[in-house]
Amino acid sequence: MEFEEFELGRVRHQIRQLEQKSWLWGGLALLGAVGVIGGGIGVLWLRSDSAQEVLNLTRGQLAAIIYILGVIVAGYHLHIVIRNRDLLKVRTELLLETLKNEIIRLQSMVDPLTRVYNRQSMEELLGKWIKRSERYGRVFSLAVVDLDAFKEINDKYGHLTGDFVLSEVAQILRSSVRGSDLVIRYGGDEFLLVLSETDLTGAQAVLNRVRRQIKEWNQEHTAAPYDIKLSMGLSIFEKGKTARQLISEGDREMYLEKQSKAVDSAALPS
Repeated sequence: MEFEEFELGRVRHQIRQLEQKSWLWGGLALLGAVGVIGGGIGVLWLRSDSAQEVLNLTRGQLAAIIYILGVIVAGYHLHIVIRNRDLLKVRTELLLETLKNEIIRLQSMVDPLTRVYNRQSMEELLGKWIKRSERYGRVFSLAVVDLDAFKEINDKYGHLTGDFVLSEVAQILRSSVRGSDLVIRYGGDEFLLVLSETDLTGAQAVLNRVRRQIKEWNQEHTAAPYDIKLSMGLSIFEKGKTARQLISEGDREMYLEKQSKAVDSAALPS
């Protein structure tokens, strides 16, 4: 899940401004230190009687000047210590505030049951992908995934079983794609896969991987009185396409697959 770049940029800017102020005071402290060193050298030179007569200064007066310079430098350094402490405190507070805001934002984008992105976040995420693909000429694919006969599972075995099936399907989808891809719960029993840098051939390979994992799940859960079945349809992003067009194309392909299964099932001998 991506952090909001605007929030991170704002924090970086504020921290940078604080650091610049800290460097300014550090420079003044360094200048003061140079003054003290120069004063020390002057004291060594002025220890001769002839030099004292020229400047008409006593050793006590010179010691007082050096002491004042030392106090100034010590004050500068104390100020820098305090500034750095305050800078660290403010920086920590800004980072914690940003992390808190990002956690709240990300939580609002996640479906609590399946732990994938929810429909509310779909428009924002797909919009970003479309803009990025148009800007850099990159391709990506979108797959619409629908559970077959999900209503029957809910009706026969209850909603808790239905929730379990949904969470299992979401886990299978997450494990079938890369970290750079998106899994979105689009509807009650419908998901979207957004596959980055993936053409038609690569997208078909992903769907085949999903089918294999679904088959393995059914074989491992033979005690369950139902099989998980999915219908899936693909669409490929091309410049000028909108998010709605992409989903509509994938939805159409998904329904064609679902209808084909229904025809095949009806043709089987009873």
